[in-house]
Amino acid sequence: MSSSIGGREYKGQAIVLSRTNYGEADRIVHFLTPEGVVSAIARGVRKEKSKLRGGCEPWTLNEVSVRLGKGLGTVQSSRAQYLYEKIIYDLAAMEVAADIIKILQRVTRDHTDAYFFQVLRQVLVELEHGPNHQAVTLWAYLQIAQSMGVQLNLTHDNHGEALEVGAEYVFSSHDHAFALSVNGGHGDIYTANHIKVLRLAAVADLSTFLKLESIECLLPLCLCYARAILQQ
Repeated sequence: MSSSIGGREYKGQAIVLSRTNYGEADRIVHFLTPEGVVSAIARGVRKEKSKLRGGCEPWTLNEVSVRLGKGLGTVQSSRAQYLYEKIIYDLAAMEVAADIIKILQRVTRDHTDAYFFQVLRQVLVELEHGPNHQAVTLWAYLQIAQSMGVQLNLTHDNHGEALEVGAEYVFSSHDHAFALSVNGGHGDIYTANHIKVLRLAAVADLSTFLKLESIECLLPLCLCYARAILQQ
């Protein structure tokens, strides 16, 4: 990698966030890189014999060289390092990946964090090799939220009291915290097991989190929490 985003050139790994046809044979490509989003025009990339073509495709870990400018950069070279081929043929996996990429498209407009690239890369790797789609999604949501600066309160309730093992809680979107459920309360009930899964998803790397067993029944409600957090 030759320089930072603010320099004259970016050389390094990149994953396509989005691309738009431009003119007769060009594309504007938005790459997610370890240094942030790099937007560039890939001239002639839609031509069948273009040397840039393979390295500007989605679902692929690419190696690119981009000459940077005040506006759009220009793709100088690109090649595919690894194609996540199984995702292409697995509709459920593709939907998960597309959902996370869509979120990253939105959040990277206002937030720059090198970790976003690592999150997306780990997501693609695990979707390529396993069927744990809900667990992957939960982990990605919480990692993205924390990289945006969202503070996850998984230790105390909305009154500042420590969460208790035997208690039941509902999530208060107003307080962005769990509230003690009284007489069944209103809304979905979170137990200590849900909160344990959320804590691990927030701090563990993805491969470690996916080793947890018997959490499938907990994931749908944990995902409700994660979606609410991302919407803050």
